[in-house]
Amino acid sequence: MKDEKVFAPFPKFNYIDTMSYEDNYYRWKNMLDAEYKWANEKYLSDKEGRSQFRKQWGYKFFQRTDKRGDLTHTVYGYYK
Repeated sequence: MKDEKVFAPFPKFNYIDTMSYEDNYYRWKNMLDAEYKWANEKYLSDKEGRSQFRKQWGYKFFQRTDKRGDLTHTVYGYYK
């Protein structure tokens, strides 16, 4: 039992389509930093964080919504 890691119950990140891509990134990064702080690990730099966020949520950058948050169209392409 001594060698088992104990994990804190952190809330799952949910992407909110009515918020901007950047605002969602900052919400996600704050949650990630809290997890790293709890685990006494070094935080990701902004560049590393953005890279990881793009891998998980980059497709949302290309989705366009109307004011109600309904998906109107998707722009296809590659975002670096």
